[in-house]
This record gives sequence, structure tokens and C-alpha cells, in this order.
Amino acid sequence: TMGSDNGPRDSKPAHSVSVDSFNMKITLVTQAEWKTVMGKENPSKFKGDLLPVHNVSFADATEYCNKLSKMEGLKACYSKNGSCDFSANGYRLPTEAEWEYAASSFAEKPLQNCAWYKGNSSETIQPVARKEENDFGLYDMLGNVYEWTNDYWDDYSKDSQQNPHGPSSGDERVIRGGSFKSSENSCTVYARNMAEEDDASQPIGFRVVKKG
Repeated sequence: TMGSDNGPRDSKPAHSVSVDSFNMKITLVTQAEWKTVMGKENPSKFKGDLLPVHNVSFADATEYCNKLSKMEGLKACYSKNGSCDFSANGYRLPTEAEWEYAASSFAEKPLQNCAWYKGNSSETIQPVARKEENDFGLYDMLGNVYEWTNDYWDDYSKDSQQNPHGPSSGDERVIRGGSFKSSENSCTVYARNMAEEDDASQPIGFRVVKKG
């Protein structure tokens, strides 16, 4: 079940979604990984090799995915206009449905045990994998930095869906998870936010997925 009828307006209505198997990186992409793959200046405001890379645009994140794919001999997923070839075997950003499925078991954990947010972050971004992981072994899906997803923003439908990818165009992409500056209510499995594709001024990072 994706979304929540008891959550904020943007998380309604709850609806049934199925996703095919996929592999997800257990941590956010770090600044050390960014420098290794991209070979150019680290854009992050808070510097540190084990900190998640942030202040990256959607295009920055997809460029990383393509470069990492090519380094590993995989087919790149993204075209120059940002559209995604989901049949490719390379790295990409998760769809919003994949992200929520992967994060779902964090809903059962006390937030202070698994997330850096306004109440415990000392108002700074923290190194990855210092809090508890979820049932899939994933870290930092709530708090620390927002995460780009592949989907353009849209309101939810009540209809059941199989592998939803969001609308084919739009003005903003969905970001998920909240950040080190977010309140508890903004760091939930169901909370949704949006950002313009070229916005590289915010604490937004990403993690990568590929076909299962």
C-alpha cells in the first residue's frame, strides 16, 4: 500500500502498487563516490568523504548514474533530456513507488534511532550509515538529505498500479525522505516534497538503483 489516508494531503489516497524486483544502493551516494565517478568539483555545502553528496540537481544525479553505468560496462539509462530507459541494465534513480517500498519498514522504527532530523542533527549533515538500517539493510532513507526520485510530481490516484513511473512531463520532480533540517512530520515514509529539476541549492542527494 502506497501513501496513507492518515498522512498529509499529498500522501492521500492510499492505493495498491506493485513493483518489479530491483537492487538499491544501501547508502546515499557519498562525496568520495561522487569525486571518483564524476572527476569534478564536489558541489556539497558540507564537505566530507563519508557525507552524502548534496546540492546536486536532477541532471547532476542522472549524469552520475550514466557515468557509473558506463564505468561498469552497463547500458546508460538516461538521455540528454532526462528521460529514463527502464529497460536498460544501468543505474538510475528510484521511482517514487520503489523508494517508498524500500523505505516502508522504517515506519515501524522510532525516528531518532534511524534518522538525522531537526531534533538530533545539530543542524548539520551527518556521515552515512551511522543510524539503524531497515529490514532491507538500507540506511538514511529518512532525514539527513532529501533524495531525488525519477518521477515528476503528480497527485496520487486511488487506482491500483503496476510499476508506476509518474507523469511523462512536469515542472518539478518528487523528492523524498526529509533532511537534517526537517521536522519529525516531514521525515516519514509517506511525506512527499518536490523540487525543480535544476535546483542545486538545497540539501538534496540521491541513491541509485538498477534492475533486479
